[in-house]
Amino acid sequence: MARRRTSSRGSSVPQCCTTKLRSDRLHSHATARARDETRPARAATEAVRHHDRVVVSFSGDGCFQMNCQEIGTAVQHNAKVIFIVVNNGMYGTIRMHQETHYPKRKSATDLVNPDFAAFARAYGAHGETVTKTGDFEAAFERCRAVTGPSLIELVIDPDAVLPTTTLSEIQATAMKG
Repeated sequence: MARRRTSSRGSSVPQCCTTKLRSDRLHSHATARARDETRPARAATEAVRHHDRVVVSFSGDGCFQMNCQEIGTAVQHNAKVIFIVVNNGMYGTIRMHQETHYPKRKSATDLVNPDFAAFARAYGAHGETVTKTGDFEAAFERCRAVTGPSLIELVIDPDAVLPTTTLSEIQATAMKG
């Protein structure tokens, strides 16, 4: 039986992903580090090494931008990788820790992001943007049908830092002391 795990670095993994994707090979380090800038590179490498598998990479928007050029490697090798970029417009885990320890004093966590789906297409990969949970499954299936790399940009509410809580709730709890 496949185990279900969630993964989060830099941003939350929306509930739509955690309920639709199951694998006993899904690696997870939920909020273990603020970001993992090597994740897109590792995903591209695994997809190149294992052409018989679909590799799925979860990254927050900040994390993905640290090595987003690896989508070019995936295109060059026609690697079957699906990059899922969770776009909340910030370094989400860092912001979560700021609100926990220093509520209402955010510092340097906002991001200016590109259109990630257009970015993927500029490299020659398939790119999609999902803004509603109900649209995720169809987008994921379209990406699975693509012979090479693809990217799904999940645009989420910045307040939804984790599937189980919001930044507002974290801030309110911290303010109570």
